[in-house]
Amino acid sequence: MKTLRTIACALALAISMSVLCCGCGSSSGTSGNGRDRDNGAAEPVEEPVALPKDETIATINYENMAEGYQCRTVFVRSDGTVYRSEEMFRGYGKDSNTPFTDEDRLAVLMKYAGPVMRIDERDLTRIYRYMQKIDPAAVFKYDDDVVYDAGCGITRVLVNGEMVTISESGVRKGVLNDSNAKKVEELLKDAISGLDYRVDTHVFSSQDTFIDVFPCSGTNDGESRRIIKNINELKAFQKETGIDLKSLESFQYFGDSDYDAFRSCSIAVQFVECPEGVEPSCPDAFLFSKKYTGYVFAGNEPEYSGDGNTKLYCYVVQVPLANEYYSEYYDMFLKGN
Repeated sequence: MKTLRTIACALALAISMSVLCCGCGSSSGTSGNGRDRDNGAAEPVEEPVALPKDETIATINYENMAEGYQCRTVFVRSDGTVYRSEEMFRGYGKDSNTPFTDEDRLAVLMKYAGPVMRIDERDLTRIYRYMQKIDPAAVFKYDDDVVYDAGCGITRVLVNGEMVTISESGVRKGVLNDSNAKKVEELLKDAISGLDYRVDTHVFSSQDTFIDVFPCSGTNDGESRRIIKNINELKAFQKETGIDLKSLESFQYFGDSDYDAFRSCSIAVQFVECPEGVEPSCPDAFLFSKKYTGYVFAGNEPEYSGDGNTKLYCYVVQVPLANEYYSEYYDMFLKGN
């Protein structure tokens, strides 16, 4: 009997020590085996990743011409800044043959307009980490549903130094059949959900509207910047400067008795003086933004200086009707920003 009691005591002591050791091997936080304290799932060990310097890591484009015209472009930069422009206007003299790339658009936005928001570095690093795991060789998987007049969209992201398309939309919607690509698209959508469209920007290049520079055979007796809103003002402009815009095909409907282009368009002009023998460069676009509104250059802005005689030139662009929505922008342009 004494022997049985001794064995029982030994067993009880062993069980107590076992429970105590198990209790010491855990804590109220993350367990030693790296399991998630919320659901018990193992946390993946993330490899460190550094965001690149001065790079665009994602672009989101959308275009729709079913009802009018709409083109939207979003750029996500490696420092977290986000740039955006949206064009909902096309002039009568657009030139589809003159290139104006996404890089040109971004250069204009960065130089003159500024970002519309900033993504937190920690969130951006997480998105970029998933980007680098995307398999560019994965195939696209398209929905069976067909939708007409829905516009066309495309999302591209930076994968190991190359821009890779991860989603498309249009008649059919398709995504890169890669779990990391799907995760990136989800995270990007969430990251830019806070975009404030009240500080939107519009970049009208020659692909959207008529834009050019003309020599003046006359003079400039008025303001150096003007908005021409009707045919009488256009005739006065021609008489003063000698620039006959009505003789150009792109301006044939301005002042037309049946369909007057002035019902939807205005004309923004700006005079510049150049030294004799120097011709001014044509602007790349006309920008509307809260920070700056006017003619812009994707590259270096030209400087016209020199002694001696000068010659007068005039920038001309067809722009959206100078109505209440655009009044703030046009006031900024007329004042010289």
